[in-house]
Amino acid sequence: MRAVVAVSLANLCYLRIWDVLLHQPERHYLAASPYSRVDFVAAIIGVGLLTVGLYFLIKLVWLGERRWVRAIAMLTVLLVFLFPLDFVRRSSGVTFEAYSGIARYMLILIAAGGLLVGSLLFRQRFYAVLFWALAILSPYAGINLAYAVANIAYPGQEEPRQKLSIPALGPEHVATNRVIWIIFDEWDQAATFEKRPPDLKLPVLDAFIKNAVVATQAYPPSNRTMISLPALLTGRLVSEAEGRGDSELRVNYAGENEWRDFRNGDNIVTEMLRAGKKVAVLGWYHPYSRILPVSPNLTDNSWGFPAFQGIRRSNVVSAVAAQYAFLALPQFGRMASRDLYAEMHTAALAAVADPSIDFVFLHYGIPHLPGIYDAAEDRLSIALKSNTSGYYSNLALVDRCLGDLLTKVNKAGLHDATAFVLTSDHWWRTAPWIEKNHGYPVPLIIRPKAGGTMTQADTVLCTTSVRAIVSDLLGGKCADILPIQSLHSFR
Repeated sequence: MRAVVAVSLANLCYLRIWDVLLHQPERHYLAASPYSRVDFVAAIIGVGLLTVGLYFLIKLVWLGERRWVRAIAMLTVLLVFLFPLDFVRRSSGVTFEAYSGIARYMLILIAAGGLLVGSLLFRQRFYAVLFWALAILSPYAGINLAYAVANIAYPGQEEPRQKLSIPALGPEHVATNRVIWIIFDEWDQAATFEKRPPDLKLPVLDAFIKNAVVATQAYPPSNRTMISLPALLTGRLVSEAEGRGDSELRVNYAGENEWRDFRNGDNIVTEMLRAGKKVAVLGWYHPYSRILPVSPNLTDNSWGFPAFQGIRRSNVVSAVAAQYAFLALPQFGRMASRDLYAEMHTAALAAVADPSIDFVFLHYGIPHLPGIYDAAEDRLSIALKSNTSGYYSNLALVDRCLGDLLTKVNKAGLHDATAFVLTSDHWWRTAPWIEKNHGYPVPLIIRPKAGGTMTQADTVLCTTSVRAIVSDLLGGKCADILPIQSLHSFR
């Protein structure tokens, strides 16, 4: 009985890991690379080690010779229950944003104290009911472990990519009309401009828009990254999209009643490759390095979604340690997001400074939460923040990120050949002013390589028009004039 209870509780403690490895419908697609045997072996070992520890802990609850030993054991069991309860809280979307830091901790202390007093006063009944409930849930542990074993026997494999038969451009190729298209995930128009807090300084962005076209009524194709990115890349509205398997992005375009494989269709990347351009695609969330074709003129990399990538390690021992850290450390998600940003930004700086690359597409994971930046100290930080302060701190990181990219382009002597297009996939969905079932504009800023003075475009448009604008800029059609006409033409 104690062994059954122990393995059931260990399984419940691992719910967040099982959710990432087994139960999320798009887990394979959102991982930077297909899950390997290491991930599942580590999960089984992790549950096994927890089971052993919990078995002896439960034994002390009933058979401890000293009362203080039993009390400590009972308290520890209650603390262990915080792991599955926190998973339930996260899954239900419950937050403590409405409470101050002191009030939040007081609520937790009161709840924990009540459970502890109840467990001490009614020890026999309390733990009898608790352990019988765990025993009843024990078959769920068997199901998860069986699924893990099945994934060890049949691990995911990356599907073959389409190959474009295009001659490789030599090192002597120099781009004359360069475009850097940047998607800042969940970048909000109102938070950045109209409702920006007085103490939030965005000096790089404010200087940047003085020589750019700024659209104030640009709406994204969706409020979801899964849908918006294929719509932006193809220039077509997408009704629904889903990641299937390891490498398939299925899309249903507006006005059609059939699913299509994104990999077999046309998009701005394949268009530029066929036009003889060199392209670099770097981003998070979507596995760009698996859904785009193979070409000698394409440099691509993807970093996946932090929750699906942060626990990945190359060997079992470090993977078990990472899984435990993922469960125990509140800031683990911030650590994964911080590392993802740092790695991608390093690659992005190299790409924008390469004079042979005509088109650079960057999909950053900021200002999307969690907050990973300390604006006061100008450094990446995993300090716990509220959602609101975390978002605004990430807006400051957007400003620094743009400054880094501009500096790199200028130092490489590519300023006069490079146009910038900045936009987002969707608005800040948890902003204090957000109403349900309502769309909100996102920034759309275009700075052609010739520069100019700031022009404000108030025309209502969908950002799917950006594909055509980027194509024009790469073809030199809008290189010498402000592309305000393009904004109207492709609305």
